[in-house]
Amino acid sequence: MPDNSLSTSPDTDIQEWVCPYCEQTRQSLPEIRDHITESTEGAHRGIDGLKPTRDILAYGTNGEIVDRVEGVSTEPADPIDEYDKREIIINSWLAADRDPNRRAVEAISDATQQYVSKLLNDIESGEIPRETWVEAIDYGLKDELEERLRQYEPEDDTEDTMSAQTTATAEDIVEEAPKKDRIIAAHRISPSADKQAVADALGVSYEYVRQIFNDIDSAPEEWQKLRDGDLDEDPEPELRDAVEQRLVDSGALVGEQEEQSEIVSRERASAEQVKGMVRASEIDTVIEKLELLQEQAEYTQNGDAEFVAKKCIEWLDELIEQAE
Repeated sequence: MPDNSLSTSPDTDIQEWVCPYCEQTRQSLPEIRDHITESTEGAHRGIDGLKPTRDILAYGTNGEIVDRVEGVSTEPADPIDEYDKREIIINSWLAADRDPNRRAVEAISDATQQYVSKLLNDIESGEIPRETWVEAIDYGLKDELEERLRQYEPEDDTEDTMSAQTTATAEDIVEEAPKKDRIIAAHRISPSADKQAVADALGVSYEYVRQIFNDIDSAPEEWQKLRDGDLDEDPEPELRDAVEQRLVDSGALVGEQEEQSEIVSRERASAEQVKGMVRASEIDTVIEKLELLQEQAEYTQNGDAEFVAKKCIEWLDELIEQAE
């Protein structure tokens, strides 16, 4: 039978009783029981000190355990109690697609804000190598944490969402979006963009950008669908526009943006000119080749080739005029 008496008789061998939930100490068993019952914070919130769920230990003057009061509650133990704070934080980070609600992680892991922030920042920046945090992955724990983190997500409010959509700036849209969605949007805009430039522009780690870009480029079926816009997870158009503006402003698309704009402008103009009679992407190339053929024919004095090239150019010019 566990010793749950409230005896106040002093034991000269006992130096202190230790709370099993927060490690505060008291000089007697009744005091530590009262502390557990009256505490409203942390793991011992709602616990009856007369029926603790964990053993209460007493330590002697030599630092060794000299007495124990066994936990008597029939409540099942919390499954994450067997993991240390570091493992809980790392698996929370993974469970939330590497962008967790940090306050939720603090509450679940019972770790300080400073500890949570430093560990997550070190992982995202690459200060802690990938192979190091991979060793801490536990899929059972990850699934459990995914469920717990979901409880901290705000409830949907359609009215508030509509209001936010009308007032949010491009900067707000980017900052409020999950990091994973920012990176996917950046890849949709420019798969060949410099990954470090993307990381700097979007405020995420280079390692995370590299991983998402590589995953998409490896093109398994689900990523291919995502790239084609066939999945619900595809970033909203507002986010893609906001990310594109961020990439342009930061210089991440310098050169490439101008080249793409020139191509699009040229193709649209050609398409309008010929109205589908000649492929937009080919008309300028055809004219350039005909002009080159005409120049060569003039140089070589090949009258037949010069005549054909000249007539073809005239025909295309007339076709364009009719289409305008």
